Amino acid sequence: MAFDHGHPMKVTFVNVTVVLTDINDNAPLCVEPIRKIIIPEDYPNNALLTCVAAWDPDEGKNGKVAYTFDTIIETSLTLPFRIQEDTGCIFVNTDEPFDFETINRYNLSVEVSCLLLNYSPVSC
Repeated sequence: MAFDHGHPMKVTFVNVTVVLTDINDNAPLCVEPIRKIIIPEDYPNNALLTCVAAWDPDEGKNGKVAYTFDTIIETSLTLPFRIQEDTGCIFVNTDEPFDFETINRYNLSVEVSCLLLNYSPVSC
């Protein structure tokens, strides 16, 4: 409200619009937390296994997520897989064929984190 000091006093009003922007206040969520994939031991190198799905309810850059393998699992074993950071798609990544008699199961833990890193990653 604005007014002058005259007699009679004149008054005018101005409308003000306040626009809020989204902040990174939500952690990512896994769409399907547990998934089982069965492949033959002659599954080809660079072939797609699956894509992990997650989303972040924040808008714009705050809603972007990145996918990686859990570092604890990754450092304890050389995985014959790779994950695409921006899509969550997992591919075979080995020049050696799988050998059922040597290793018949891989337990992968995928970390999904906000690109802006305000929240701890979640595992899918």
